[in-house]
Amino acid sequence: MKINLPTFSFDLLKRFFLGLVLIISSLVFRETQPLSGGMSDYCYSPPIVGQEVPPNVMIMLSIETPMQGAAHPDISCTGNLTGNYSCNPASCRYTLGGRHVSNCYNNTQKYYGYFDPNKCYTYDHDNGVFKPVSYTSDHQCYSSTGRWSGNFLNWATMMAVDAFRKAMTGGNRIVDNENYTQLLGARQDLSVGHSWFPIKRIDNAHLYTPYSETIYLIRYANGFVVCSNLNNCTVDRTG
Repeated sequence: MKINLPTFSFDLLKRFFLGLVLIISSLVFRETQPLSGGMSDYCYSPPIVGQEVPPNVMIMLSIETPMQGAAHPDISCTGNLTGNYSCNPASCRYTLGGRHVSNCYNNTQKYYGYFDPNKCYTYDHDNGVFKPVSYTSDHQCYSSTGRWSGNFLNWATMMAVDAFRKAMTGGNRIVDNENYTQLLGARQDLSVGHSWFPIKRIDNAHLYTPYSETIYLIRYANGFVVCSNLNNCTVDRTG
């Protein structure tokens, strides 16, 4: 019986091995580029966000009663922060007819607030705003000039929330442009009472205000009321 086997020529076999060598060589010596990822590979935007915005920080502001209290509470504290520490109303604070009164202004201390402690202010009755008009080196502005001490106004009128806004954003601006900025003090709820924001008393008013006698300042709405006698004050808040 005769069996026919396929036959291969030498040239065909040589071409086969040559092609195999070329294929192997191309696999061994081929250059490869490293893969790199961009930030888009690692960042994810929710499908409901149509436009990307820069990162932001949210600060939750307390809206409890102490934020309507005085920015400079008249208290006396003893002890240390790591041990027994307690605070009580200062001796210069007292009650009169059920109302809390503070006679604690200290001119050697610089008080923080919307007013510049080193400037004197006049009050524009027509527009209801205080305007800085001069500098003072000792926080005193004198009644003869009809001016208010910025340092005294910070002590007498700033609420805790005012100090917070000033520190975080520069203050509550109701007018803010290149040439003029106007800040508005926080509005105080009448139900807060004088225990959190006491009536402020100053005996030597002629050094810091346009008045020459003892006066009382009562924080009211976004501003304050000045009285020469508590019994004659138009704003009556007890608590």
